[in-house]
Amino acid sequence: MEDKENILNTFSSNSENTEVLQAKYENFLTELASGKGQLDGITKLGDDLLKKQHSKKGEIKYRYAQVTKRWEHIQALKDERAQELLSSADIKSFLHTCEDAKSQLLEKLVQLDTSGVGSSASALKAEEQSQSQAEREIEALERKIEYLKSVAKMKRDCSPAESAAIMEEVYALEELLQQVKGQASKRQRIIEEAQRLQLFQKESRDLLLWSKAAEERLLEEDNSFDVASAQALLNENQELRLEIEQQRERFCNAWLHQ
Repeated sequence: MEDKENILNTFSSNSENTEVLQAKYENFLTELASGKGQLDGITKLGDDLLKKQHSKKGEIKYRYAQVTKRWEHIQALKDERAQELLSSADIKSFLHTCEDAKSQLLEKLVQLDTSGVGSSASALKAEEQSQSQAEREIEALERKIEYLKSVAKMKRDCSPAESAAIMEEVYALEELLQQVKGQASKRQRIIEEAQRLQLFQKESRDLLLWSKAAEERLLEEDNSFDVASAQALLNENQELRLEIEQQRERFCNAWLHQ
């Protein structure tokens, strides 16, 4: 957590422009969210150890208090830096950023339209790559909206008169973001279903080709009646039976995943 404090302490509105500071703060919020997950894990582990009456109960409590205090200090620094950043950005710039984020979200809704998902192998591969790229861009937009929300809360506290318009923009962005994420999930499901169908069709074609070849083998006439030939034929039939079992299992697996 010390590195998070150092990052916050390096923010200076005098040395960098607002856009650079905004980008830094957005990245920091992402790292902080990851740190929150680690903190929750440490907290749960500490609680479990205390419930089990660990022999180092006193040390665990002390460490727990230290971590909690450090985290609260980071949260306070975060709010302080957000306030400083807010003071260097006016409302017009803020609303412009909101409008830009809105435009990008609307573009994503169009891009994630589910009606144009292809079905061929090459088309599905391209769709999968496009989907991955779109999801990365959605994550970036989500970080931007988180930043805007943080700034909006600070602005709400220091400029109550402008609060309604600011928060309305942020809430609209959050709602639109949920629509985009829902559309992305829907499109991902459609792509996965198309991939499963394609796999099933391929397995079915392969099975049909194999069954035709197997049938031809079974219909072959063998006029040899000596013991060696009969034994060879028996071995061949046993091998074919094993192949049939393997192909049946392969087809069942393809069917289950369809």
